[in-house]
Amino acid sequence: MVTVAGGAFFMGCNEAVDIECFADEKPGRMVEVETFQIDQKEISVAQFARCVTAKACSSEGLTMPFYDGKEQPEYAEFCNWKKKGREQHPINCVPWSEAEAYCKWSGKRLPTEAEWEKTARGVDGRKYPWGDVHPIGVKLANVADETARKRYPEWKSTNGYDDGYLATAPVGSFPDGAAPSGAEDMVGNVWEWIADPRETGRVVRGSAWTFDPVLTRTSLRGWTDAKVRAADGGFRCAK
Repeated sequence: MVTVAGGAFFMGCNEAVDIECFADEKPGRMVEVETFQIDQKEISVAQFARCVTAKACSSEGLTMPFYDGKEQPEYAEFCNWKKKGREQHPINCVPWSEAEAYCKWSGKRLPTEAEWEKTARGVDGRKYPWGDVHPIGVKLANVADETARKRYPEWKSTNGYDDGYLATAPVGSFPDGAAPSGAEDMVGNVWEWIADPRETGRVVRGSAWTFDPVLTRTSLRGWTDAKVRAADGGFRCAK
């Protein structure tokens, strides 16, 4: 885990460096959090498997995406559970309840939305974990790229950027994109379940291997039904 010092940080849309914000990111403001710790990397398949072995977590549904009220078998190949060679990839296709169960079993909890954002951007209101620009020539995050475009030409992707992965990458594969806190994959790879409720579901933060450039920013907010099991969704824990 990494330790994130308590104190104030800029949360939400920083219009000085970001013209792509959505309405629910505004207004940007200073927010206080207490000192906390958060996992440096997203929870891997191997880590989650230990919770299943201990019977504190369930593996039910982990091989089948579920959203829009139904299973989505056309994307089942991207669920990492029980896929050979993906033990160090993030656990995905996991509902909020099992993310919460894993964190509780490990003596932790899901992070709050404010904690997640301070981890991702530090105190200076930066647009991305690594700064305010997205250089094409440096592999910084696993997002929709040229590799994804070959399989899904209709996707919006980062022109000229290729991280080398169609779907998830092993956790911690992009150290050059680490946040000021030292946490990795704060954007890209899988979006992450958050403790906070929102509307009829739960908050999710970060972007994923399916996300286009506008959705890779540290202030981006989202939410979804807690029962969703997404091939591009996972989590990390805090305490």
